[in-house]
Amino acid sequence: MLTLSPRLLACARLVSGAGCCCDVGTDHAYLPVYLLQQGICTSVIASDIGEGPLQYARQTAARWGLSDRIRILLSDGLQQVPDAGITDVVIAGMGAETICGILEHADWLQRGTNLILQPMTKAPLLRRWLAENGYG
Repeated sequence: MLTLSPRLLACARLVSGAGCCCDVGTDHAYLPVYLLQQGICTSVIASDIGEGPLQYARQTAARWGLSDRIRILLSDGLQQVPDAGITDVVIAGMGAETICGILEHADWLQRGTNLILQPMTKAPLLRRWLAENGYG
């Protein structure tokens, strides 16, 4: 079993388990592997803006025998992520400004998607942006 950092474990505990989770900025795909290993999700999407981090994600998925269950996508935020079937989105380890920019380009999130947001900086800015943009 993969062991997560306390920060990623806190995110994992907030995933609903109702369907597919997308981990934006996945880096090494530790969270997607954990979600599958724990049976929290049956499928996951691991996305990142850079091909380098996605290579690490592919290696992690292969190391844990999960390459066939983790969809790895090159995506600027959520722009290349298909919205069909995604029940949860995790955006963790980025600044609030970056998170706001990602959310701004994905209005489909307001259709009941469970958002797990963990900003590394300026959390009050993110909370204000969410309130001002209909994320009650």
